[in-house]
Amino acid sequence: MKQIVSALAVIAMMIAAKNSSAQSKSDLAINNTSIAVNMPLRSPDKKTFETKVTTVNVKAVRDFTRSYKGIEARWFKTEGGYIANFLSNGIDNRIVYNDHGGWLYNLLTYKEDHLPTDVRNMVKSNYFDYDITVVFQYELKEGFVYIIKMKDQSNVKMIRVCDGEMEEINMDKKS
Repeated sequence: MKQIVSALAVIAMMIAAKNSSAQSKSDLAINNTSIAVNMPLRSPDKKTFETKVTTVNVKAVRDFTRSYKGIEARWFKTEGGYIANFLSNGIDNRIVYNDHGGWLYNLLTYKEDHLPTDVRNMVKSNYFDYDITVVFQYELKEGFVYIIKMKDQSNVKMIRVCDGEMEEINMDKKS
């Protein structure tokens, strides 16, 4: 579990680092402009790209349509599988499948107002001077992991919340 969480933390940091760069024509923008997070349409190694649902593993499509009735998603092919991406109630949803169509995890990206109250209270009680700018919520078989990006006047912090425990995973000075 700790290895998965560490890997997810690294992914979240890479996504957060991408946030600071300008959005290009080849970026997949979240459908809600109030959330400033972008996922590359094509990764730097050109191994992630938008694809038609007819090219996606049928097992992944079946799982998605059973789990998300009536939702239309944009599908992406990655080096290791597929991602279904859609916006629902201001939350960017990315459902990740392996090449064989097996579900791996969900990544939900949203602002502070969608954060569960108990998680928000835990974070804000320790970092009351910080504003939560974006939340990455990973839904795994083992449970939920929250990667929370926060900032104050001079610092940016990334916090990981999992199993009722909170951990700072980086500390950067704003330039």
